[in-house]
Amino acid sequence: MVRLITLFCLAALSPLVAADARCDAPALDPPVADYKAKVTALHEQLGIPEDYSERTGLSLQPTNERLVVAGVDRRMGVFLMSAEAAKAWLEMQAAARVEGVELFPVSTYRGVFEQAEIVRQRLNDNQTIEEVLKTSAAPGYSEHHTGDAIDLATPNGPGLTQEFATTEAYAWLTANAGDYCFTLSYPEDNDHGLAFEPWHWRFERSM
Repeated sequence: MVRLITLFCLAALSPLVAADARCDAPALDPPVADYKAKVTALHEQLGIPEDYSERTGLSLQPTNERLVVAGVDRRMGVFLMSAEAAKAWLEMQAAARVEGVELFPVSTYRGVFEQAEIVRQRLNDNQTIEEVLKTSAAPGYSEHHTGDAIDLATPNGPGLTQEFATTEAYAWLTANAGDYCFTLSYPEDNDHGLAFEPWHWRFERSM
């Protein structure tokens, strides 16, 4: 626990650190058989088509349990990310602040069962599974499982809506996020058939 809190505090309070543009963090371990079986069972429960991966082109995402604190909010609690992504995120947040742009996290790590609960709640709200999967990745396929993804917002901004693309924060991210190894996962008209998510960014690792 001390290690987790120390990483957050030092990154948040230290002067701006030069970004590492090499993006050479090692790849995460691939999903194991037990994890794949768990995902398959959840898909059956939720009515997700068996050909979901082929239909969307999305890959099964590994779950990452080696997480550190990347932020704390009194209302939303603790935000967890992989160590490499957390370091890059805190450097990026500091760099944006220097230029007058405030960014804060809304969602970071999310486990496979949490993702399943999001889908289940939307189904309970009388949405079809087809409607749900246009704006939410299926359990096991969410980049949030990796600890490398982050949903971002800005104070007094539109929140997690496509209007975020009209903000100064989004313009700054578009111009600068790549310097910190973050890329926009779901741009407009993306090949996965998912809705445009200007708030969702992922830390890129070496292959």
